[in-house]
Parts: sequence; C-alpha cells; structure tokens
Amino acid sequence: MCIRDSYYAQLWKGIILQDENSIKNASIELGAEYEYPLFVSMITSKAYKDVMNKEEKDSKKRLLVQKGSEDTEQLGEYVVNYHKEIVNVLSKINQDLLLLFKVNDFLRSLDGRLGSPVNTFKITADFCVQTIYDEERKQNKSLWNDIRYVAILFRARFRIVLLDIFLRMHKMVTGKQYVLQM
Repeated sequence: MCIRDSYYAQLWKGIILQDENSIKNASIELGAEYEYPLFVSMITSKAYKDVMNKEEKDSKKRLLVQKGSEDTEQLGEYVVNYHKEIVNVLSKINQDLLLLFKVNDFLRSLDGRLGSPVNTFKITADFCVQTIYDEERKQNKSLWNDIRYVAILFRARFRIVLLDIFLRMHKMVTGKQYVLQM
C-alpha cells in the first residue's frame, strides 16, 4: 500500500466524520496544501460549507448529488468562478492522484451511460475503509485491538452495503439516480 493511499483514505474519513483537522492534514499530505476547502469541493462535487454542515449529520444527505438538481447548477457556477484556483490545486497534487480522479470521472461517466452497473462509490468506500483498518491495525498490535478493528471494519462495510441497497431502491422507486462523488 502506498502512503498516499492512507492519506486519501484519511481524507474521506475526515469528510464523512466532518473532521476539519483530518481533512486539512490529509489534503496537505496529498499536495493540496492549504486549499483544502476547494480540494474537498473538487472531489465531492459539493460546496465545502455543505460537506461540513454540522447541522446535517447524515453523510448520505451531505454528499449525495442528484442529477439535474440545483447542486449540479451550483457546481457549474463554482467551476467558472474558481477556474484559476482549481487549476492551481490540480498542478500541486500528486500526479497519481490526478490519474485516480480522471479514472474515477471516466468510470462515473460510463456508469451513467450504462445505467450504473458498477457502483464506484462502493468500491472507493470499501478501499478507504480497508486502508484505514490496515493502518490502525499496524499501529496497535494486540488481540483486543484486532477484534475491535475487525468489528469496526465489519460495521463500516455493512453500512456501505446498506447505502448501496438504499441507492438502488431509491432508483427503482423514483426513477432518479443519486450520484455519490468519490
């Protein structure tokens, strides 16, 4: 596992838990330096204030982007308004991370055209959970911690599966597809 994997996973953990210090530290390590609010907005396709909205604890509601919604229009406005800053951040981050973003964007586009046969969010979330689990397990080696971390890993993966089921059911009932950005 590459050290950047760990920081990328920590970034997503910080986003989900609304932990600004974790987001800031991981963003710095990934090369975004102190432009972490813009960096988070770039990878979530949501305004930083919405991602960090402390009144909304449900990460699904904070991170879901509904196609054709005002979120999409707002995103377009942000891109126009912050074009130079976005280019600046992209020029600073590690090239491997740029490739990851491009591949993720490409897969998301294919998913949309093919009716979303592959859930890239689920794959990315599972990768991040496993990476964090591996890192924490390396730091705290004991039988009790192993048992605790396996329980945490199981719980996180179970929640990812439940979210996947929710998204599929929502699409079947409403005909509208939510897009989780990762």
